[in-house]
Amino acid sequence: MAQEVMLTEEQEAIMNQHIRVYFEELGLSEDQKQVFKKITKKYALKMKSLKRDNDSKYANYRKLKSIKKSKNKEMKILLNAEQFKKYEENEEKRNKEKLKRDSF
Repeated sequence: MAQEVMLTEEQEAIMNQHIRVYFEELGLSEDQKQVFKKITKKYALKMKSLKRDNDSKYANYRKLKSIKKSKNKEMKILLNAEQFKKYEENEEKRNKEKLKRDSF
């Protein structure tokens, strides 16, 4: 039986910090904030479960791309065009920063 994936307190705190930044930068309504947080947590859990997989790096990479694509699809529905554009720009910036950190 599969073990339920949970975020640690530290991971939850980091996620919430990122979410607060997005709330401010994207100018989300109260309704959008609730859905944004739900979507973000759902995909954070999927990403964490991916780290537990014993698949090849290539298989995990493909799963990662699929997870990101699904998340972006949901965000595009939630956000207006201007908000989604800012969201994509922020995601790109975070990915570049992560790559820079991981390359050391």
